[in-house]
Amino acid sequence: MSIEQPTDPVPPAERQAHAEWQSLLARLKATDGGDVRLLRVRHAIASGEFQVDARAIAERLIARLLVS
Repeated sequence: MSIEQPTDPVPPAERQAHAEWQSLLARLKATDGGDVRLLRVRHAIASGEFQVDARAIAERLIARLLVS
């Protein structure tokens, strides 16, 4: 009798949402000055000018992914 460890498969929608989130983070981190608006948003987040509701953003991204 073999003992198998239970696996917790990640649903495809969750995997896709995670990939989208990573893509967005990469864009924020890799700005080279070409996208002025993105730089302003990044600066506003870093300086605390407004708070980011990560849960609301994630819910919208997931909802958008589920529709497509």
